[in-house]
Amino acid sequence: MQNGSRFFASLWSRAYVLLTFTALFWAGNAIVARAARELIPPVALAFWRWTIALAIILPFAWRHLRRDAPVIRGNWRMLLVLGALGIGAFNTLLYSGLQQTTALNAMLLQSGQPALILFLGAIFMGDSTTVRQIVGAAIALAGVLWIIARGNLSILGTLNINEGDLIIGLAVCLWAVYAVMLRRRPAIHPLSLFAVTLIVGIIGISPFYGMELNSERYVVLQEESLLAIGYVSIFPSVLAYLFFNRGVELIGLAAFFSLAGVASLWRGLSFLRRQTISNDEMKVSDRFPTPAKDPAFGPTIWVTRTSPDNEKTAGALRRLGFDALAVPVLRVEGLPEKALDEQPDAIVFTSVNGVRHHSICPALLDIPAFAVGDRTAESAAHAGYTHVVSAAGDVLDLERLIVQSLPRGNRLLHFSAHRPAGDLTGSLRRKGYLATRKPVYETRDVAVAKLLASLPAPHEINGILIHSPRAGNVVNRCLERTSRPFGGIIYCISDAAAAPFEGKQGMDIRVAARPDEASMLALIGSP
Repeated sequence: MQNGSRFFASLWSRAYVLLTFTALFWAGNAIVARAARELIPPVALAFWRWTIALAIILPFAWRHLRRDAPVIRGNWRMLLVLGALGIGAFNTLLYSGLQQTTALNAMLLQSGQPALILFLGAIFMGDSTTVRQIVGAAIALAGVLWIIARGNLSILGTLNINEGDLIIGLAVCLWAVYAVMLRRRPAIHPLSLFAVTLIVGIIGISPFYGMELNSERYVVLQEESLLAIGYVSIFPSVLAYLFFNRGVELIGLAAFFSLAGVASLWRGLSFLRRQTISNDEMKVSDRFPTPAKDPAFGPTIWVTRTSPDNEKTAGALRRLGFDALAVPVLRVEGLPEKALDEQPDAIVFTSVNGVRHHSICPALLDIPAFAVGDRTAESAAHAGYTHVVSAAGDVLDLERLIVQSLPRGNRLLHFSAHRPAGDLTGSLRRKGYLATRKPVYETRDVAVAKLLASLPAPHEINGILIHSPRAGNVVNRCLERTSRPFGGIIYCISDAAAAPFEGKQGMDIRVAARPDEASMLALIGSP
């Protein structure tokens, strides 16, 4: 036991060991945040990261908080500033910026932190800058630039600056202020300092988290998102912040230069490891033109279909090596249903949403159910329908299947959208069927401004997946609002889905051989 205590006491006094682990944990923070950005909105990630971290450290910090309470009350203004900057602002802005910018741009922006710290320390703290510090900051910046450019500095001229870069730039500035102000922290226990700043930061984040929830941006609850929240809550939060604060306490601003150098080295080694795996990592296939591709990820594909199907498609693309953006352009809302007037002879489903949002009646489960495609048929079978037939195509194929299978005069009940894309019910009536359409869900367009705020610049997207004509219309409006033309490929599940892009100059439009997921993935191919 004494040996263990001596070991931890020795570790707690070794600033550069602590800062080495800090650098690794924080580098992982940016990587995980980038990878999970389609599963966890940025403010949600920051909120749950710090809330879980507070729950972890509070039992250990409680007795120190009680002892330090008089000092905390006497220095509440400084603690408020530290909590707002280091906890509330920095990571929330970092996560928000990583929604829109590339890993290379983020690395470049953060590489300027040492020089910024030197500058602010000299102005506000009266630090005398040494030649050694200036050289260290210059080497850190030059090293990151060299890694990004792979020895060819002309590559830096191809980097595109977008809103995400400005957000991360602001985060870097605020973190530099936090690092300088940290030396004026009150003389309280490190756990007290961490707990108080966590509470301040969480309170500051909460209103923005509420606004994010109000805009219908939620955490996708699956294994990957839970693992991501768990990692950022423990390693870059509890451990890294304690290690960093202790490092500043031991060796002052020199801690930051050690941190920056190690972080740059770690990221550089990670970058070079990718290069070893594939010499063509930086080169995008001719099918995926892009002016400034982030080499840390595959070609970027925007999946526009509705939730939760968009995450399934995005997951399949990620397994193939793509950087998939699951940003739906339509949202689906269920509608209240009225009781059936009479028993139908058959059920008709033209989408999975029709299956999901209708009220299942046990009396209908044993009558024939006709589905437009295999996924809709699988969904109907899963819902309990025992006689499901798939048209394995589009609405016209579904109509032909019904005409071939049922005699005229049969009563058909079509569970549909409030405003369907076509008029299947009317066409069946004209053919002699007693067809009735029952709207069970409504599809609404997502605002173009909201979509553009959630996406990188369109010229940084290599491909867009379109699963319906209405989705195509929304995407078309998005592309019309951008200042630079979209130079990628638009992959459409059918000719109808491709119709909104007809006549558009310079657009590469491709249609799947069959209107199903497998054909869409085959159309895209591999990176």
